[in-house]
Amino acid sequence: MNVLIIGPTNLTSKIVLKDSLEKGHHVTVFVRKPVVGIAHPNLHIARGDVLDFLSLDTATHGQDAVIVLLDLDQNEPSTLLSDGTTNIIAAMKKNNVRRLICLSSAGILDNDATFFFSKFIVPIFMKEIFADKKRQLKVVEESDLDWTLIRSTPIVERRKSDKTEVTFDKPSNGRIFVGDLSEFIISLLEENKYIHQMPIVSN
Repeated sequence: MNVLIIGPTNLTSKIVLKDSLEKGHHVTVFVRKPVVGIAHPNLHIARGDVLDFLSLDTATHGQDAVIVLLDLDQNEPSTLLSDGTTNIIAAMKKNNVRRLICLSSAGILDNDATFFFSKFIVPIFMKEIFADKKRQLKVVEESDLDWTLIRSTPIVERRKSDKTEVTFDKPSNGRIFVGDLSEFIISLLEENKYIHQMPIVSN
């Protein structure tokens, strides 16, 4: 499968990229800065910006699916997630790409995360970030694509536990290992599950 991964060059993106290549997918990574230290015959690097439609249009051409791993690292007013995802969806529609997998967070519906995270972490430390995540959610929901929006619990830099919980209510655990999250994301490519749904994942 031809897969376009859009997101920062953080640990989650790197693990999803590595696992996708190991599964035999042909992967294009859309990044603003060059990716250093990654080489694979099935890997292509596309440089661009999610706020630049033309670069997204070029990168989306010929893809079978798009994985959106956008995030904000500062709690300041921003529309990067929502505006960037709007451009991604427009490029997908122009290039007849149907499958969209978008990584978001548990807590975007206000009552779908642990009590401490919803009542303390988000209001105090992540209010602006979650405001744009909610706008992004609306953009995804209103598209007519075959979308899945993943509500991830906080990501831990640990490879795998082989025990992933998927729910649509509140998670029983307040974190997920990055390896398990990556495995779940790639399973959506291969099994085409959770279309027009927002599963919560945790360990």
